[in-house]
Amino acid sequence: MHPYYAAEIAAGRKKVEFRRRWSNKPTDVLVVYATAPIKAIVAIAEISEVRRAGNTQLWEICKSFGGAITRTRLREYMHDLDQGVALLLGRLAVPKFGINPREAFGGDFVPPQSYRYLRAEEVESLIDVFGKQQ
Repeated sequence: MHPYYAAEIAAGRKKVEFRRRWSNKPTDVLVVYATAPIKAIVAIAEISEVRRAGNTQLWEICKSFGGAITRTRLREYMHDLDQGVALLLGRLAVPKFGINPREAFGGDFVPPQSYRYLRAEEVESLIDVFGKQQ
């Protein structure tokens, strides 16, 4: 995710993350990876709810929950879709220092273009690395 939006989530100001598409598979945690120049995991957020909605409804969600994005930017992002996705964020855990994903997931880590699911061993490793910072 762009460093600005990742920082807004980590600071607790961004309570909703917008996605163009999202899986129907139940997902309860969002690991927030900030792209270059940060290149680190900066937060782990609980996904309290997933809402699929049109642009007007997404903007209302943004205003209600704190999306840290302008209406113009949100429309540009969702420009060719009938529906987008709003991930409502709940509890938040922020490491003292950004976590190098290669430390948690191994040297062959490649940042996903949109999102990807973590394997059980990756979750355990991330918890271990995160715990060492506390």
